[in-house]
Amino acid sequence: MALLTAREAETIYLLGDSVVLRGAIPGTDWHMVEITVPPSSGVPLHSHASAEIFRVLQGEVRFRDDDGECVAGPGDMFHVEPDAPHCYRNIRSAPAVMLAIMDVSVLRFFRAIGTTAPPTGEAPDDIETLMRIAAEHGIKYIGAA
Repeated sequence: MALLTAREAETIYLLGDSVVLRGAIPGTDWHMVEITVPPSSGVPLHSHASAEIFRVLQGEVRFRDDDGECVAGPGDMFHVEPDAPHCYRNIRSAPAVMLAIMDVSVLRFFRAIGTTAPPTGEAPDDIETLMRIAAEHGIKYIGAA
């Protein structure tokens, strides 16, 4: 048995979101993370080789993929197929919180572009560096959310 307490969990801040690493799934490359998305924030349309599963815990999140878009609220889940373009955005005025299961390759990207210090309110402006690091981690940015 392994216990990871809330105090021990690593937090990574990126693209306005905070991502708390809740733990690895033993014997796999999969990890559970908790993502807090500020109001009107989200990630741009992108794709990567691994699948993802999101479960909204709080707030409402608009998800989009090749099949269209939907709004998910507390308890709803959204599954992303491998290589499928997808994005999400918090559509409410309060933070949204999601649990997600994702591959370690995505977490490596988070660590490469994220920080361990909370944001100061200014968004990163070096898009070229972000795109280069994303490409190095197999993530393709396609467009706005």
